[in-house]
Amino acid sequence: MTQPLDHFDGTTNVTFEQRYFLSMDWYKSGAAKRNKTEDGREIVPVILYDGGETSLKNRAEMLNNGIVAILANATGGIAVLLEHRYYGTSTPIRSELGPGKDWGVDQLRWLNTRQSLEDSAAFVRRMQFQGVSENAEFRVIYYGGSYAGARAAFMRTLYPDLIHGAIASSAVVAASVTLPEYYYAVARGSDTQCSQALQSAVNAIDKIIAPVPEAGSNQTHINNTQAEALKSLFGLAHAPSLNDFANFLTLPLGMFQSLTWVPDDSDVDMWNEFCTTLTNATAIEGVKQKHSYELGVLGPMPSSVLGLAAYMEENMASYCEERSCTTQDVERFRNDNGTLTTSKAWQFQVCNEYGYYQVAPPIANVTSFSPQPSGPKIVSWRIDEQWMSLMCREGFTRGEHWTIPPRPDVSVVNRIGNMGLDSKRLAIIDGQYDPWRPMTQHSEEYAYGGVREDTIETPFKLIPDCWHHCDSSGLADPSKEPPRIREIHDAQIAFVQHWLQE
Repeated sequence: MTQPLDHFDGTTNVTFEQRYFLSMDWYKSGAAKRNKTEDGREIVPVILYDGGETSLKNRAEMLNNGIVAILANATGGIAVLLEHRYYGTSTPIRSELGPGKDWGVDQLRWLNTRQSLEDSAAFVRRMQFQGVSENAEFRVIYYGGSYAGARAAFMRTLYPDLIHGAIASSAVVAASVTLPEYYYAVARGSDTQCSQALQSAVNAIDKIIAPVPEAGSNQTHINNTQAEALKSLFGLAHAPSLNDFANFLTLPLGMFQSLTWVPDDSDVDMWNEFCTTLTNATAIEGVKQKHSYELGVLGPMPSSVLGLAAYMEENMASYCEERSCTTQDVERFRNDNGTLTTSKAWQFQVCNEYGYYQVAPPIANVTSFSPQPSGPKIVSWRIDEQWMSLMCREGFTRGEHWTIPPRPDVSVVNRIGNMGLDSKRLAIIDGQYDPWRPMTQHSEEYAYGGVREDTIETPFKLIPDCWHHCDSSGLADPSKEPPRIREIHDAQIAFVQHWLQE
């Protein structure tokens, strides 16, 4: 569908083609499941899945076994997957946006919450489906997970006449410049032995690379001989800086977000391997034998450090060498050679409106009259706002029409409703161990764990022992889903069917 790049302000006449995937299978076979209005018109459910910050081809499975298929089948509805502007193929033609070939801030300035929500609204206003009566009444059920989950909640809030109901899964309805709580969830949701080993290892590492917690990424009092030995111990001797080294140590932690209940999933296997290696006696002994010189320089180190070193050297060192171990490769990021990557598009959104810098926790203080609480620490003190904002400050140079703000303007997102969103026919679904839960309405830090009542009009579900939008997946044979997943899918079918009758 053709969309204007600027819906509101007339700053450009450029358009782009917004991609969508469509399935009419359940509509064709589901006439008996659909209701009629009082004047006899057919009510046609449209299950609209927001693709969020990735190419739509990565969401295609939703038309087979995921939540879209589940709800379309239950309602006799039409299934639609909608791609977000600037992702996948839903991108304007670069040559129409001015001279040059790189995607700078002037070319990306229309990638924002306001414009992208209006894309979805414009799609709903204009959507037509072959074989559906012109007199039919479309009732859109908007689904999204994570960032797209927030968009689902925002669409129901801002466009209630267009969006009949919405399911906001792992919906980050609040934005924050920094988000140390992301790692709290990882530490608290992990096996206790794994979590404790991580915290022990990072504490020992920081005694060498971040001895002054308050200095964050700007440490000056470093024993360089020991620091270099530590990098070699981890197989990361080529890391150009200790900040890069500290950042690389966070990479395995991202696997926790991808944990799932789906059988035989590789992400689960990788996370289990990571946790097991931290305390594996054979792996630890192997590090001792291979790195006797480095350990001689470092002195006694906790076994958790050796376990972490074993994992990083085996699994991340080659990654490091292939990319020169530069986790903040600003120059390559800035000069993209005409290719707009998913990471650059999302980084632009992060720098402008969302933040979510995943940093070390605040420094605990129990000695003063006003104690400062902290949280589980599984990343180095070097991972602070100054370091995490480097890509914003240097990766996006000032343009003629747009400049990255000094800090992300999270008020743009938070003004929409934040933790107070409470629309009728808006379902909030979260996972108990989701690292993004702190920014959802089930947040223990900012929403008292969730104070909204769970009703069929305003469903409010926290799935036990679950992670990031874990309700979105499904199996061809629902009887093989775990009980907690069958329960949430049954609940979603029930409340969507109820909504469609209203």
